[in-house]
This record gives sequence, structure tokens and C-alpha cells, in this order.
Amino acid sequence: MERYKQYPFIKEEMPHVMAAAELIMGRSGAGTVWECAVLGKPMLLVPLKGSGTRGDQVENANYFLEAGAAQVFTGDGESPEALVPAVNALAQNNEKRLKMAEASKKIGEQDGAGFIARALIEELNSRNGDKK
Repeated sequence: MERYKQYPFIKEEMPHVMAAAELIMGRSGAGTVWECAVLGKPMLLVPLKGSGTRGDQVENANYFLEAGAAQVFTGDGESPEALVPAVNALAQNNEKRLKMAEASKKIGEQDGAGFIARALIEELNSRNGDKK
């Protein structure tokens, strides 16, 4: 725990904190998981779920879990106290974190902007009768 540092609030420093982290623990909102993926970070995700949410955080968490980039702590059948051993297990398993980081980076390397641009060009071409 000597490397653990607690801060009351992080704002402008967030990109630097995330870049320096060996493991990211947090919710699984779209911004969080994709920023972590672009950085190639392994994640321990705690998705927001229930009646006060759209369910997208559970879907995001499951996507990254299935890809091998994250572990998910839902609280289903788990006590809150089980979170500490889960964090410790990942913190102590460098090989697992590295595999998760590789999976995360692979997801983050997807060319999202290029995909959107190609889809827009294809749609515009189809409207103009040009199928190039």
C-alpha cells in the first residue's frame, strides 16, 4: 500500500493519473471504458445497474469482460467486502494484468473515426447513386 495515494478530487490531472495506473477500477460508463481501452489499461468494473439506469453500464462491462480486458464486480451474490480481495488479486497478478491490458489495447486500437467516416461516405455515395 505504500504506492497508494488518496486524493479528494482529480480533474485536470485525470489523464496523467489514468496513464500512470496499472489497473483502473471504476464504473463502466462508455467514456470510462473507452478511455481505458485507448490507453490499454486493465479494468475492474463496477457497473451501475438497477431501476435508475438504462443498463448500458452492465452491457459495457460485459463487453470488456468477454474480450478479456476487464473483470466485473456486480455485487450479485457478492458482499462489498469481496471487492478488496478482487482488487488485491489483480494487483498481485502481473501476468493477468498484462493479458488484460493487451486485450484492452486491442479494443482501443479500433479505428472508430475511420469506421464512422467510411459509413458516412458509403451512405452519401448510395444517395448519389454511386456505389464506390
